[in-house]
Amino acid sequence: MTKHLKTEMVRGTGIGSRCAVGKLRFLHTSVQKSHQMGRGIEEERARLRNAISSVTQNLAYLQENAKARVGAEAAEIFAIHAMLLEDEDLLERIELSLANGSSAEAAVQSASDALTQELAALNDPYLSARAADIGDVCSQLIAELSGRSEFSRQSTEEPYILVARDLTPSQTVGLDRTTLLGFVTFEGSPNSHTAILARAMGIPALVG
Repeated sequence: MTKHLKTEMVRGTGIGSRCAVGKLRFLHTSVQKSHQMGRGIEEERARLRNAISSVTQNLAYLQENAKARVGAEAAEIFAIHAMLLEDEDLLERIELSLANGSSAEAAVQSASDALTQELAALNDPYLSARAADIGDVCSQLIAELSGRSEFSRQSTEEPYILVARDLTPSQTVGLDRTTLLGFVTFEGSPNSHTAILARAMGIPALVG
């Protein structure tokens, strides 16, 4: 008796010239948007300042780590992300939400959503990639503010291909290459910083 297995073709844009074959591991992430009111504007401002300082330090660490692994040019991605934490447009939007009584988490989320939607609506590949950078940085801020890890890596001894909705540059540079064969993301583009890192790290990838 012949058993027929149902298969589906996944189409996307390949990153680099390498390929990989292996078992799939799915990364399930749930983003809980925060809409709660703040505990006072000065307290929320102080929380935001502390979070920005912590994320800036972490980005500096990621830059040094990436420099050792993939070279200085690719590592500049994290310097660009640190600069986004000083972006006047982003900070003004956050401050407006804080002034209206939002928590720091809600203010960052609101500013991130508005900016990324505006950039994505322009239908420009470069600006869409920058929208992803803003979303990445803001996700790190929210994770710091809420006291939770933005990305929990599941350890495994078996080689695998990672499947995710999307991966941020900070997640990508932290991937364990001893078992990772490659990754597939349903979102993303070949112009994204994640794609740039994947090429530099020699990771076979399929995006979009």
